[in-house]
Amino acid sequence: MNASLAWLNRHLDRPVTADEAAEALTRVGFPVEGRWEAGDDTGLDVEVTSNRGDCLSHRGLARELCAATGRSLVPPRWPVDAAAPAGEAASVRVSIDAAADRACPRYLGFVVRGVKVGPSPAWLVDLLEAVKLRPVNNVVDATNLVLMDTGQPTHAFDLAAIAGGRVEARFAREGETLEAINHETYALQPSMLVIADGQRPQALAGVMGGAGSEVTADTTEVFLEVAAFDALTTRRTARALKLTSDASHRYERGTDLAAMEAVGRRLAGLVASLAGGTAAPGFAEAGGGVPARAPVAWRPARCSALLGIDVPMDRQVAHLRKLGLEVLPGEGPRREAEVPGWRNDLQREVDLVEEVARLEGLDDLPVRDRLEVSVRPPHPRLAAGRTLAEVLVAGGGHEAMCFAWATWEDATALGHREDELVRVDDDRSTAAPFLRPSLLPSLLAVRKRNQDAGNADPRSFEFAATWTRRGAEATERRQLGMVIDAPEPERDLRSLRGLVAEAAARLGVDAPEAVPDAEPAAGFAASAGLLWGGEAGGRLGLLSPSLQKRFGLACPVAAMEFPLDRLLGPQRRPAESSPLPRFPSTERDLSIVVDEETPWASVAAAVAEASPERMESLACVGVYRGKPLEPGTKSVTLRMVFRDAEKTLTREEVEPAVAAVVRTLERKTGGRLRA
Repeated sequence: MNASLAWLNRHLDRPVTADEAAEALTRVGFPVEGRWEAGDDTGLDVEVTSNRGDCLSHRGLARELCAATGRSLVPPRWPVDAAAPAGEAASVRVSIDAAADRACPRYLGFVVRGVKVGPSPAWLVDLLEAVKLRPVNNVVDATNLVLMDTGQPTHAFDLAAIAGGRVEARFAREGETLEAINHETYALQPSMLVIADGQRPQALAGVMGGAGSEVTADTTEVFLEVAAFDALTTRRTARALKLTSDASHRYERGTDLAAMEAVGRRLAGLVASLAGGTAAPGFAEAGGGVPARAPVAWRPARCSALLGIDVPMDRQVAHLRKLGLEVLPGEGPRREAEVPGWRNDLQREVDLVEEVARLEGLDDLPVRDRLEVSVRPPHPRLAAGRTLAEVLVAGGGHEAMCFAWATWEDATALGHREDELVRVDDDRSTAAPFLRPSLLPSLLAVRKRNQDAGNADPRSFEFAATWTRRGAEATERRQLGMVIDAPEPERDLRSLRGLVAEAAARLGVDAPEAVPDAEPAAGFAASAGLLWGGEAGGRLGLLSPSLQKRFGLACPVAAMEFPLDRLLGPQRRPAESSPLPRFPSTERDLSIVVDEETPWASVAAAVAEASPERMESLACVGVYRGKPLEPGTKSVTLRMVFRDAEKTLTREEVEPAVAAVVRTLERKTGGRLRA
């Protein structure tokens, strides 16, 4: 920020010297990095952090000087000055397109008629040159005076060039262009906010005006814009066009909506005084009013604890009041302060603590030459995530890290509708404008790159967020996705299920039940939904040949995806331990012929219903299809492990339990013991 010492002193009840200003501003966090002589004035190069847009003005820096030196802030006086008269709205109609109401929350317009455009007086030229601005003419120089004084960007249009007496803030349309006042022509994109009349864009909102409505020597009526533009929209436009300005620099850091009317009246009065015109009564307005801000609460005791020194509450209150905050009456350990409109950076308790620290004196805060480190176990969720990764890696998996963006084709590959997708409003993501609703397309792209590199079955998995939209609400959810080659689909799908079951056992969670879908889910040739304690969450299956072909994969692919909170959530059981058994176990294998549609879960449920005495565990060890079995049937081989804690079991002792299991299986599944 280039500042003029003489200009700063116009805002102070007592003047400061250049040395005093440099010392005081540096002490409160605004280092003066250089100075220069400008006639009888001194210019100061003040470093302003990106969160302090209010100090990109002489008024803002003067507030800091007052807080640091005990001076008082006064309204500046100019050789010519007159506020615009109040009254009915100006004749120009202004509006904000409904689609642009967030990009332009408020827009004011003032009109000055009968102006004579010409050179600015010497006092104004001297002030602008002291801050290294080039004088243009009395109207444009008035807008720059207001900009550098208040930090509020404004713009002057030649009213005669505004078609239909109508001004609208809207997004650019396909194919529109604008010749800016630098006489370069820019192709506009639909994400760029423009100020248009009834026919075409006349300015890039918050960035630069257009040559078609530029104030020239022939201008006799001017339309003065005082607006609030969204910081991100302004930054996007400026970066996309490689076009920055003093206005965009300030809009990107936030402006004061509450001061807009006063700024506009001051500007209209200055233009009328400098150019000999008459300010029309009132102003035109579009958009909402000034939104109310909730007070920010802070705890004085917490403030002292964070700073490491005891700052009495009354002293904290005095510091905040010096900076323009209104501390509300109250008692107890918690106080509240109303934040002025120009301090967009004050949002949380720690922000107020920082303000107290600045005025208390950062150099006076104690500095510890040693740091205390407390050793604590990792967060349970973090530890569980590491365990899950260990299981997947032990199963041959390799963790992938993919970009969060997706193309239209990838975003809809697994059946997501357009109204479920979350679009990224960012020019850098035009080729992939959506946030991923699924991890699987990204993992398939990883598989293709590994295939091209000659890497066989890398078994890629990823922990990452996915995004979907329901109505106006976008939901972010962390998922686990995994893809593996499936030359033998049945075996490889069991491998995926086994990894999930192993992870669930390690993490103290019941393994999910896989329930085949009556119709394969979108993107799958065969699929099953995962039920976690009866609640649906995720899917696994064999991907469709069309999806395999689209990604150019030579081998069929099995995939699974489910929400991570199913494994890492609070429902996890604590780990249990038991002593090693003293006696050996006895194993019995049974092969049961059942219908092809009978899932393993039904077989396991039948065994559990039989309640075989002294059975320690149950596992599926194989499935057979083919001769001599009848078509539409399969042979499921299950293994039961029996153990007695007091002795070694004999075959005769477990036979009754095995027989009971066979009877229950025949009754519940309709199966028969395979010969």
